Amino acid sequence: MKISLKQLVLCLSLLGISLQVFAQCPSDDPSTSGVIPEQIAWNPPGDQDCQNYSFYRLEPITSGVYPLPAGGTVTITVTNTACGPAFSVVGNSVNLFSIAVKGGPDSVNVYDYNSPIVNDGNLHSVHNPNNGQWYGLSHIDFCYEFCECLLTCPADIDLDCNDSTDPAVTGTATSSGNCSPITYSDVIVPGSCAADYTIERTWSTTNNCTNTTETCIQEINI
Repeated sequence: MKISLKQLVLCLSLLGISLQVFAQCPSDDPSTSGVIPEQIAWNPPGDQDCQNYSFYRLEPITSGVYPLPAGGTVTITVTNTACGPAFSVVGNSVNLFSIAVKGGPDSVNVYDYNSPIVNDGNLHSVHNPNNGQWYGLSHIDFCYEFCECLLTCPADIDLDCNDSTDPAVTGTATSSGNCSPITYSDVIVPGSCAADYTIERTWSTTNNCTNTTETCIQEINI
């Protein structure tokens, strides 16, 4: 029966035998998405420079679903591997730009994504030279962007011929989340006679995270 080097290391570690001459579980072992982490010095408090993105620290690290301050959630699943603890992350309504994993006394593994991701796996701390494995998980820092954009139309309304159709009278759409300014456009739909018609007012905004357009339609009956 063939066994891998990591399995051999685990067996030997259970017997109290260390193979320090080997880097069996290197700090730069790539994530599931192929990103190679960068090992950097730990400088407390160690908050990442997220620039224009939101910052969140998870501490302690256990499996679960965690709400993010700016909106959205991350689901963390911790597993014990032959190299030590690792975890996967799945974002909901968020883009993840950077994940920093702290473990051990003085270093942190930073996963930087050239393009934002919503999930990744095999995320771990740096190599522990004392046992050839990865250090335990102390905390995780995320740089992320909330992606949800919700647009709500004003209620449909009936007006008389001489009433104003200005949004100040008929109502204005509202938005929440990561949205651009709201705009609208009108289409006239003729009714059964000349004096009767309907204005279909389409309200629009853009999700700044996904660059997709959100719309809703308000009917103004004259």
